[in-house]
Amino acid sequence: MANIIGQVLGSIRGLFGGSPGVPPAPAPVAAEAQPEAAQLTGVAKYLAQLAAEEAAAQGPVVVEFDTGVGRYVAALAENPSPAQGTGVQRYLANLAVETAVSGETEADRAAAAAYRARAGGKTGVANYLGGLGLPEIPVVVKKTRVEQYLANLAASSAPAPAAAEAAPVPAEAPEAVAEPEAAVAAETPAASDWVDLAAGAKQCQASTLKGTQCRNTSGLERIQRTIEGKVYQFLACAHHIGESFKPYGGVLGG
Repeated sequence: MANIIGQVLGSIRGLFGGSPGVPPAPAPVAAEAQPEAAQLTGVAKYLAQLAAEEAAAQGPVVVEFDTGVGRYVAALAENPSPAQGTGVQRYLANLAVETAVSGETEADRAAAAAYRARAGGKTGVANYLGGLGLPEIPVVVKKTRVEQYLANLAASSAPAPAAAEAAPVPAEAPEAVAEPEAAVAAETPAASDWVDLAAGAKQCQASTLKGTQCRNTSGLERIQRTIEGKVYQFLACAHHIGESFKPYGGVLGG
């Protein structure tokens, strides 16, 4: 039994290279790995330096811009503008980014324009409906407020049409007016047919409903009546003057 234990301890000492309880010496492999790591680091540095020299020999990478927007962006890169660009510059920059992302070039846009020209300016939906024999639905484009204002301004500034000349109105013939002197002469009776009963009268000469003479003495006015071809002048009050005047018989001498 003691021999077996001694053999085991001897084997352990042989493996660890020392006596029990004493840590083994460092392996020589680790010491040899350090020069190898230093050698790899130097190779990496050499390769990096070689790549930098090749890049410097080739010069800066120049990207060919085939579109107008690309040329504008290249010029803008050579001459950078202030941080706050104009609206047009920002629009072109955004358009350049969208073009770069979508991959669409001017050749693609020209081909699309030629296709639309061959299609008569119609959209794909219109061509599809035409192939089915269906009528195209008109697209109503609503004008903006600015377009409507400009249209109204153009309509108001247009010259007004010449007004139609008014037809001449024929002058009305003057009405024939009878001469007043002739009318008065015709109505004036002869001296033998004129009887003035109002001269010297003091009261109304009209007949009342009772057949008596009116006794009103105020507001008397002359009134003329023709009786049996003779013209008589009477005095009448405001109550009896008018077409209903009837002379009292005693005034006429009846």
